[in-house]
Amino acid sequence: MCNGLLYVHFIFYFIISGNPNPKNPKRNHTPQTITHKLYRNWLQSRSESDLLKYKKYKNKLRLAEKEYYVGRFNEIQGHISKTDWQVIKSILPKSSKCDSIHEVKIKNDVITDPLTICNKFNQYCTCIGSNLAKLLILFLF
Repeated sequence: MCNGLLYVHFIFYFIISGNPNPKNPKRNHTPQTITHKLYRNWLQSRSESDLLKYKKYKNKLRLAEKEYYVGRFNEIQGHISKTDWQVIKSILPKSSKCDSIHEVKIKNDVITDPLTICNKFNQYCTCIGSNLAKLLILFLF
């Protein structure tokens, strides 16, 4: 299926820029750079034909990428290796990780001191069981 993505890239590369010259490194474009180039062309001209070229190429590229990943998942169905997990990670969106908490709001009070935040979380976690038990007793009786 990877060849399908490359095939689509080659076809549209040929349509947009003529016969590709592999000996010239300046003309070694990726599908994303071609998409960007088409988008810039449309921004400059604002013509309907440039917009259609851009959308058509972008949609073909998405379809080829989707077909590639569907094929990969069909291949790995039942047994997943380390490289397969790498494929899965490459598909999933990258999330920004924020490991630190800078402030906590408790009953309209904003706490920014890291030690106080730690103590408040500790107090909450250690008391949650007894607090829930008290609430349960109130609702049952």
